[in-house]
Amino acid sequence: MDYHGYSDIFRNTSCWLNYWKPIVENIGSSYSKIVWEPENEPTTDCSNSPSSCPSAPCSSDSSCVTYLGSAYQQWINQTRSTGDTHWIVVQSICSYGCSLCPDGTGDCPGAVDGYPIVTDPAGRIFLSIHSYMSYSYYSNSWNTTTATAVANGYYQAVLSATTKYGWPALNTEGGADPLCNPCATPPPDTKLSGSAGYTTVTLSFIQTLTNLYDANTPTRISWVWWPAGDWTDTTTSPLGTLDCNSSPQGWGCQLKSLPATT
Repeated sequence: MDYHGYSDIFRNTSCWLNYWKPIVENIGSSYSKIVWEPENEPTTDCSNSPSSCPSAPCSSDSSCVTYLGSAYQQWINQTRSTGDTHWIVVQSICSYGCSLCPDGTGDCPGAVDGYPIVTDPAGRIFLSIHSYMSYSYYSNSWNTTTATAVANGYYQAVLSATTKYGWPALNTEGGADPLCNPCATPPPDTKLSGSAGYTTVTLSFIQTLTNLYDANTPTRISWVWWPAGDWTDTTTSPLGTLDCNSSPQGWGCQLKSLPATT
């Protein structure tokens, strides 16, 4: 259960906590299998947030990660005080954008410092970072070799984070969107445009990252790719990237992965 609040966790922290409390209390006890995702992509940027956007409590990445950890800890404490023991996703600040990596995302060693530090009496925390390959940054080296390097960068950052913080990973968003729509000059290898679209290079990127996560030992690294839903502007199908009747097929229909296990 995911909340797309963006800057709310920083700029409206009390409101964000109060909003979530009755949701957990009224829904949590009804389902044995819920993963709470209190914030989709934490950021101080107000561009995707409601009109009420107070002053940011932090400015640098390091201070914002510290604040983010405090906010998440309040959410965890509030949720556990209700008796809820479901898994909780804690999101990296680099899922929206950070200065810890040259391209502003999380595909370099420095991204390990973008995860907030939390504790949980239930011991059920997932670390997450959203993973894309941006054409705006990589346009001068837009090829499958770069795609492999970017995928490996994310993979190594996630491995380092799970070791450093001691929590498993569930990366709750990522995909083949080149994050360039509309573009002044679209990627030359575009197959489908829009939020559920892809290019030859980005399909190579997400396939490589999926392979790395699926083959990780001793356990797989969990992932959920994006998007499926009738709001996408790529096709008219509610299946989004899993639309196998589009021409060409959605990239989700072409992606090779291991089946989910319990």
